Amino acid sequence: MISCHGAVRETQDEYIVMGLAGPAERRPRRGICRCHRSRGRRYLALMLGLILSGAGASDAAGLALGDPVPDFTYTLFSANGRAGSAQRLSDLRGKPVVLNFWAGKCPPCRVEMPEFQGFYEDFQARIAVLGIDVGAFTDLGSRDDARRLVTELGVSYPTGFTEDQRVMKLYQVYAMPTTIFIDANGKLVKRWNGVLNRDALAAMAEHLLQR
Repeated sequence: MISCHGAVRETQDEYIVMGLAGPAERRPRRGICRCHRSRGRRYLALMLGLILSGAGASDAAGLALGDPVPDFTYTLFSANGRAGSAQRLSDLRGKPVVLNFWAGKCPPCRVEMPEFQGFYEDFQARIAVLGIDVGAFTDLGSRDDARRLVTELGVSYPTGFTEDQRVMKLYQVYAMPTTIFIDANGKLVKRWNGVLNRDALAAMAEHLLQR
């Protein structure tokens, strides 16, 4: 069974959603970043350093940094709750991609999705964001649970599901949520286990755009 992971590190005057593994039931409920704007640049530099150094991250066995990521078919949720047409991850090539694996009954995923929404609103013109529900493969909710969560949180970035269970092994989705950073040429840049916040996503996005 896949477990939900995410940790919140408390500093003197802020709570930062990190990607460090830790059982969700032990995680403080306050998980939204409240960083002071005056520390924004220093914080972004810190988060990018943590991500690139591998803290909270791992790279899939057999899939080295710089390797083309495995392709798979997915179906987007539509506004009326019905499934849309099948698409392929490779269709997004030409733009950097932030690929997020999540599930409808994963508490850390619920915390993270508003962060992804804010990130999407800032970067949608330059970076493709895609959320794939894998609850059916993880005992963390059905497809209907996933749709309900998307609706409840007002998520507008592309979300959907895949029927290709191989993605769990190919991308080593052993904790939820898991995020894959892919460059514009479809190559693996970084894999992250656990919750990320908007600032951390923005820091990694800037790195992707500079490649």
